[in-house]
Amino acid sequence: MGLTEIAEGLEITTRQHERTIHPVDDTVTDLSARLQTHAESLPCSPETARDVLQVYAQEMAVPPAAEAADVSSVTVTKLLHRCGVDGLSPLSEKDNEVLADWLNGVESRSAILDDETIDERGFALATYLQTHAAIPELEAALRGYLDPRHQTRDRCRSGSSGL
Repeated sequence: MGLTEIAEGLEITTRQHERTIHPVDDTVTDLSARLQTHAESLPCSPETARDVLQVYAQEMAVPPAAEAADVSSVTVTKLLHRCGVDGLSPLSEKDNEVLADWLNGVESRSAILDDETIDERGFALATYLQTHAAIPELEAALRGYLDPRHQTRDRCRSGSSGL
C-alpha cells in the first residue's frame, strides 16, 4: 500500500475543531477564606496563619515566618504541618519510632525523656505532629502556593532550631 492509497479519501478543510482541556480555576476563594473555613483546626487565628504562609512561601524557612507573624516557631511548625508540609519533626526517625511506641502505650514518657536526645519541647511538638493529620482541603489549596521542592527534612531542621 502506497501513500496515494493511504491518503485516498482524505479532505482538507479550512475549519478545525478546537480540542483543548478546559482548566478548572479553584483560586477564586482567597487564602484568608480558605483558612477561615478551618479556623478551629489551626494552631493560630486564620489572619495569623495567612501572614505566616505568605512569609513562608517567600522565605521557605520557619524563623522568618514566625518573626513576621509574631508567633513562636512551634506554632509555625504546627500550622505548616496542618497545611501538608512534610519533614517538620524535630526528632530523628528513630526517635519518632520511640514516640510512636509511647503513643501506642508500649513505652513510658519518662523513659523517652530520659534518653537525652529528646527534650520536652521537641517531644511536645513531635507528639502534636504525630497526632494531628494534615487538613486535606488546605493541603490541596496550598499545593502550588508552598513549593514542595523545598520541603525537606534538612531545611526544616535547620530552620526550626531553637524550638
